[in-house]
Amino acid sequence: MPVRLATLNESLDRRADCYKRQPPVLSRRQEPTDMIKKYDEADEAQRNHLAFSMTKPELLDIIAALPAYVAVHPESEAAKLLMTRYRKYVFRQLYITWQDHYRNQPFCRIFATLLDSVKSQRYSDECGFIPQTLKEIVLSDNPIGELSGHIRFENLSLFGFFDVHYILKNSQLALDSMSIFYLFCSSKDYFEIGDQRLAALLQRFSERYLVKILKNLLDKISPESLRQFPNTMMSFPKELILSSQGQSGTAWSALSESSMALFGRAIEEISAAYGEKSSGM
Repeated sequence: MPVRLATLNESLDRRADCYKRQPPVLSRRQEPTDMIKKYDEADEAQRNHLAFSMTKPELLDIIAALPAYVAVHPESEAAKLLMTRYRKYVFRQLYITWQDHYRNQPFCRIFATLLDSVKSQRYSDECGFIPQTLKEIVLSDNPIGELSGHIRFENLSLFGFFDVHYILKNSQLALDSMSIFYLFCSSKDYFEIGDQRLAALLQRFSERYLVKILKNLLDKISPESLRQFPNTMMSFPKELILSSQGQSGTAWSALSESSMALFGRAIEEISAAYGEKSSGM
């Protein structure tokens, strides 16, 4: 590998390490929520002193604790505290924390306030967003829909989008995005996530959504290729699905006769090849 390319890869790896959840500080002077409360109750002169007396690990802990705190105390002045100490590591921790709490409106407003800072022009570029775009997503009533639009616009796969924008794949934002994305995705996207992960993802869905996913799966993947998804296919309630054929009033009766027939053949072939239990294939 050329030296410049190897150096670039190492730099990207180090940057990716910065966008991971950080373990809490083991020896704290105070609990993070107590530090936020103390800051909120202080006057302006005291606040400046308190802000600069906090260590970097303490600030990271405060940000991690902020969603729960501001959910109870939405009037908190924590945005001023973070603005006083605003550095790239503060932005990174806000971005990571937002991914697990993107529905927490008081926290989102704090994050959006920081994104208005001139410094955010430099900081947010690292995760592939300009501040205004990220702010629109953060404050949106439908952030998952906003992300879906960006995925299509950037012509990336779902996991490719997560990688480019440093979105943790086990974050609530990523999991909820996957839950919607696989209702309408292409065959390429199904092959990218793979049988095991898709089967695990199905456990998150209600019956109403499972019907839509199965319909999309049968529409997008050839009968021959369905054999490559044994765990996924066996995760659907096959007896309930097949028994609903020709009936009305059930969620599964929304499937067409051809989809029912295709599902039945796939289940027969997978059962014959692997048996009823498909885990570990």
